[in-house]
Amino acid sequence: MSGFFRVGGSAYDDFMGRYSVRLAPLFADFAGVHGGRVLDVGAGTGALTGELVRRGADVAAVEPSPEFCAALRERFPSLEVAEAPAEQLPFPDGSFDVALAPLGRVESAELEVTADYDDFEEFWHALERQVGPAGAWLASLSDEQRARAREEMHRQLGSPSGTFSLTGRCYAARVSTDARSAPVPTSVTSTSSSRSTNST
Repeated sequence: MSGFFRVGGSAYDDFMGRYSVRLAPLFADFAGVHGGRVLDVGAGTGALTGELVRRGADVAAVEPSPEFCAALRERFPSLEVAEAPAEQLPFPDGSFDVALAPLGRVESAELEVTADYDDFEEFWHALERQVGPAGAWLASLSDEQRARAREEMHRQLGSPSGTFSLTGRCYAARVSTDARSAPVPTSVTSTSSSRSTNST
């Protein structure tokens, strides 16, 4: 798998968790999940997993990152957690009532949440923990380039001197089939969402 997410669970939570925890109930509502046997593919450190559990779902989590799998097992010791990519799900077809995947008629939406930072230093510290492509980009810079990038990012965020907010956007796809009770073939399921952050 890509090295972009070979970081500890706390680093991921610091960088993405402030968005994913807020997005989880919106995503679950959009997907229409209110119980049943649910497969969380690409579970990360468990933001959506936790929301599904709170809704009374019987959840299994799949995640390719060993570090995130460790975090999932620690946070949800009673759940089944499998270390695998979405293309190689270790479950027989028909194992789940609900999976988040592109199959049948697709509807899309933009889901947004806002997260606060105490100051620019908190934002920069989260970025320095090298999570995802943004963290990999920062790690690739020289000290001089990093200093210039810091100044430019501070400027683009409006030169905040105290608390400020950023918007996290999730592009979600919801799929319905003609026969909603038909078993979902797990060999073709995958999570369909992406995230980005924009200043507000």
